[in-house]
Amino acid sequence: MERARRRRGARVRVRHPAFFEAPGCKGSALLCEISYSGARLEADEPLPPLRATVRVYVWPERQDEPFELVGRVVGRRAGGFAVEYDEVGQQTCQWIDLLQAAAAAASEPAREGSGEAG
Repeated sequence: MERARRRRGARVRVRHPAFFEAPGCKGSALLCEISYSGARLEADEPLPPLRATVRVYVWPERQDEPFELVGRVVGRRAGGFAVEYDEVGQQTCQWIDLLQAAAAAASEPAREGSGEAG
């Protein structure tokens, strides 16, 4: 059983297409949770092995190019795996901020009639 880890930021639920590469293993995935310390992806078998270094490429909406996250696989279960980042630089934080803001905006209910006359 893995020991509990203290997170360096709240997890935010997102849904973005992704692609992962690890030694001897690669495939399509769905980024479904992200924080400043790691991410959780849904993916079909084969999954990367525990402790493997993995590169994850994520395509946020309205972005032409993917951004890259690099880390180690820290958890596996049927249908997906968890990654803890090796290093969190300024660019990684900016991408995470972007994804978290988009998730927050998507979860807000649409407002009908903002009170402004048209």
